[in-house]
Amino acid sequence: MFSDIKVTPNRCTLSYLDGGFFIAVNTLISVIGSSGNIFVCLTVLFTPSLRVVSNYCIVNLAVADLVVTILTQPLVISILVGKLDGKCYVRAEHAARFIGNLSCAVSILTLATMSFDRCFVILKPMKYKTIVTPTFLKSILASYWFSALIVPALDAFVEDKLVYIYFILSGIIVMYSVVIICYSAIFITVQKQNSLRQRELQNHQAGNREKDKRLAKTIALVIGFFTIFWMPFGYHIATSPQKNYGVSYIAPVTASFANSAINPIIYFYRNKGFRDALIRIIIKNCRFRRNTVTPLHISLQKTRITHDHENNL
Repeated sequence: MFSDIKVTPNRCTLSYLDGGFFIAVNTLISVIGSSGNIFVCLTVLFTPSLRVVSNYCIVNLAVADLVVTILTQPLVISILVGKLDGKCYVRAEHAARFIGNLSCAVSILTLATMSFDRCFVILKPMKYKTIVTPTFLKSILASYWFSALIVPALDAFVEDKLVYIYFILSGIIVMYSVVIICYSAIFITVQKQNSLRQRELQNHQAGNREKDKRLAKTIALVIGFFTIFWMPFGYHIATSPQKNYGVSYIAPVTASFANSAINPIIYFYRNKGFRDALIRIIIKNCRFRRNTVTPLHISLQKTRITHDHENNL
């Protein structure tokens, strides 16, 4: 597995300055990202009004991000800690690469689906309701986790890394082609709907239309940040595919991890429904803890008073 991972002195060493910096950054990203993506999943799970078709893609992307922040990054942190003492944890590198590739592939497929979903609902809202059912979309998103296994399998078992690189680059080109086509169609449709005649004909649908447009902008923002954070890593594997160690490799990998932490911030910043639902969950949880702790505290006080009374007697 992973024929390009070879134990050499250069690979197994890292200065305390560089290692300490990347360990601190990855730990911070892991904590923020894990908390944020868990909040996203819980918010949708415990809020009926948010359990709509359009949010299934957001949850799937949050789960893919959570896999990175809660599994891949702790492995990477342990690898970096080992390098401070001149040790190579090869099995941890294998696991981190495999899980990271799987998560990245699922994220790319989900982002393309989110773009197509917004395009479909804005262009054909009535047909969208009949075709894109919750069961249909859930089955598609679930299938991504199986089909995405092709990416880590190529990286792990194919010795010629050019096959893996060309496959990744082809997938990225297809994904961005879908995004560009979908958002071009959305832009043209929105411009047409801004005419007076369209507003008069669809006045009763204005509220839903605005929500759809706002969600489309949010998804565009998510895709934009995905591009920014993953571009350094894409450039690295395209120009230096064999250099998978050292600061020049760790830096773009860490930047790609940061994307998993930024997405929950975008959701809660852009969507008031997410913010309100999260606040309600936190308040409800605090009340539950207060109601369960108080009787226990009273019981302990009564026991202590009884015990003191018996001692006095």
